[in-house]
Amino acid sequence: MRYLKVRWVHDIASEPVLLFGELDTSGKETRRADALERERGRHSLSAPIRRPL
Repeated sequence: MRYLKVRWVHDIASEPVLLFGELDTSGKETRRADALERERGRHSLSAPIRRPL
């Protein structure tokens, strides 16, 4: 397993600023969670971790 954390820099309040992902050994995403910025430096999870169909 590999894990990713991506900071997405933009000015769109409705889009996530942090993306977390889990990749299996073949590089396919198995889980993901996104975080929205509530205030400067504070984040809230916008979606539960989910498995792809």
